[in-house]
Amino acid sequence: MVYILLSLFLFITTVFCHVILHRFLVTRQIRTYKTIYIFGLGFLLTFGILVYFSYNLAGGTGWDMQIPITGSIIYALLSFLFYIYFGNAYLGEDSPSARIFFHLEKGPKSYEEIISYFSDETLIIKRVRNLKDAGLVREEKGRYKATTRGKFMMSIFEIYRKLLSWDKGG
Repeated sequence: MVYILLSLFLFITTVFCHVILHRFLVTRQIRTYKTIYIFGLGFLLTFGILVYFSYNLAGGTGWDMQIPITGSIIYALLSFLFYIYFGNAYLGEDSPSARIFFHLEKGPKSYEEIISYFSDETLIIKRVRNLKDAGLVREEKGRYKATTRGKFMMSIFEIYRKLLSWDKGG
């Protein structure tokens, strides 16, 4: 139980550091997704601290030491879910479904009014630009192609959607 609580504390600390680092970079006009790598460093730190505590609780022999796998797995899963949840928001801002909902919140709208609320800029151009800026797609001879990083991210989102039985959509 101590390993789980410690890994939760270290995850929350890593999230705090991630937010502080990201805000610091944004104030200097640096937009980067690379601040997510702090979770890898946090994982190594978490595993090291958990092994250290496990070694000391085992009496210092090392041979009968418990391996704190549970705490490390919890940290890794929390980091993965954090990445999926906030990465999705980073890439897509407000989804079209959310924009329609917020538009309807102001009062009833006809189908034509809902359709007129969107443009190519809000639905397509801005998102393609975001994908290019994030290095997830690249343009070659007027055509767009997913990068290796983009394919990796798509596979993570596919797994996540299948786990939650979500349909594709926005």
